[in-house]
Amino acid sequence: AFEHYQSSDKIDPHSPLTWCGKGLISMAKMAVVKVGASQRTGEKSAEHLNQALTMFENALECDRTCIPALLGKAAVLYNKRQFLASLQLYKEVFQLNPACPPEVRLGPAHCFAALKKTKKAKKAFERVLELVPD
Repeated sequence: AFEHYQSSDKIDPHSPLTWCGKGLISMAKMAVVKVGASQRTGEKSAEHLNQALTMFENALECDRTCIPALLGKAAVLYNKRQFLASLQLYKEVFQLNPACPPEVRLGPAHCFAALKKTKKAKKAFERVLELVPD
């Protein structure tokens, strides 16, 4: 899949969605790295996260309002334990699109929980359940 995205660079190197796709592939590679196998495995996982961050930042250089890139970067920052920075990106997404899918609100809920802001986390999780009751 990554090779196909490389080919699409030749067609339009300024397409933010191409960069987002590459970022998602890097995150997927990080997700399949086996947990606890070795220190090298952890380094490889961090490498994939850093690659994903670079890809999402490249997308945002093309279009500062690219919601998939903002969400991808927020997810990377969360995985890097940069919860406040991740939360800020989610807030930016809500400003750009207040009617985003309810599941997007899970991101800030997890950020609040990680920041030990229990009341805000609970309120955010409850809001998701209000919007998607089943």
